Amino acid sequence: MTELAHFATRVGQAFSVEVGLPEPLEIVLFAANPMPARKPVGRSDPFELRFRGRGPYCLKQWIHRLRNDALGEMDIFLVPIAQEDDHFIYQAVFS
Repeated sequence: MTELAHFATRVGQAFSVEVGLPEPLEIVLFAANPMPARKPVGRSDPFELRFRGRGPYCLKQWIHRLRNDALGEMDIFLVPIAQEDDHFIYQAVFS
């Protein structure tokens, strides 16, 4: 089961994303926040993760394989939600 606590201690850490370039794209987890609970009994509380990646490459909305030194590999559905200067912001929602 994926829970907020799983990621909360990883805020500030880099995750690499394979995108078919010579080097993986690096994105940094900068927020791990709870969301309003609307869950059936037995399900984990919903939460969101926010990542920041340096441009000019923007990941498309898709399930991406992320790798983190502490957590290993995982598939996460990322959505690009904003651009700030030379960075793209991505959100992943777990419900």
